[in-house]
Order: sequence, then structure tokens, then C-alpha cells
Amino acid sequence: MPPLPLHVQGGGAPRGLQALRHRRIGGHGPGVVLTLFTSILIDRGMIVDVDEIDSRFLRRLKSEFDESHLSCFQCGVCSASCPVIEIEANFNPRRIVKMARLGLKDRVLSSDYIWLCSMCLLCEERCPQGVRIPEVMTALRNLAVEEGYIPEPMKRIQSLLAESGRLYPIDDFIAEERAERGLPQVEAEPEFVKRLAG
Repeated sequence: MPPLPLHVQGGGAPRGLQALRHRRIGGHGPGVVLTLFTSILIDRGMIVDVDEIDSRFLRRLKSEFDESHLSCFQCGVCSASCPVIEIEANFNPRRIVKMARLGLKDRVLSSDYIWLCSMCLLCEERCPQGVRIPEVMTALRNLAVEEGYIPEPMKRIQSLLAESGRLYPIDDFIAEERAERGLPQVEAEPEFVKRLAG
């Protein structure tokens, strides 16, 4: 995708605009700089190249959601409401929605942060635009799995579920605890797992 022209100005390139690259283009006269928009400032310290925008991903999101899902105007109420931020300070639902709206497929789907949302609905409850962030996160997780972007912890969980039908292995300690409490021994591979595995 070619860079989009932003503006033409005489003299030197403006300073301090990290999100812009400046190139001298011939035929515009001496000392004229054509400023091309080739990067986007997403958030403090996060600049992305416009080549990262995936138009097919944008179309897919628009088909998944109605306009209200992506109508975020970046007020930050969701981030201020989010309990996950108390544990992971870099989690930012607002930034995830913004990157999705911009079509930054690889950045969004490869992000571990889409997997951290606890689905508590506080953000949705307080959002002045009615953005349903938990639904957006669920859809992004589903797309991530379809595209093969699965974080290692999720792969381990998937493997454990496929092998035993449980999220954690039943070791000797747990087996002894169950026996002491009069609980039946747990099958190594439950019948329903065999049926699911086919």
C-alpha cells in the first residue's frame, strides 16, 4: 500500500513528529518537502507502519460486529474500570479496540493481552459509547485461534483437555487427597474425552 500524502510544505521538514517520515520528491522545486503519512501513532510510545494495516481483517471485523462494537472514541473509561490492570499494568482494552479498528491484525491477534480480559463486563457497563469490549475480545480470541495465534499457556491447556478432559493433571497427591475424603478414583481418560477425540 503506497503512503498517503499528508501535506506539502516549503523549507525543512518539521521536527518532533516521530510518526511522520519525510522524503524529498523531485519536481516540487528547491527546498520543498513532501510529507508522507507512513506511520500511525497508536498510543504513547507505540507507532505502527501503515503497511501493517490489513484491509481483509478490517472487512472481517466489520462483518462480525455492528458499528457500535467499534465506535470507541478512546475516552479510557474501560481502562479505568478494568480489574485486570491491577494485576497487569500494561493491559489496555482501549488500545486493543483501537488497533482492531485500524486493521492491525498481526499486532492484535498475536497479543497476549486479548487473552487477559476477565469478561467481568465493568467496561461494557460504563462505556459511554456502548462498546461491548468482552464481545470484541471473544471475537478476537476466536480469530486468533483460526489464524494460529495461540499463546503457549493456551496450547498447554488445550493439550491437557484433549488428553484427560481436565485443566490440570491428577497427580499422586490429588489422588491421595481424594481417597482420604472418600471420593472415587478419577479415570485416567474419561469416556467423553475418547468420544470427543473421535
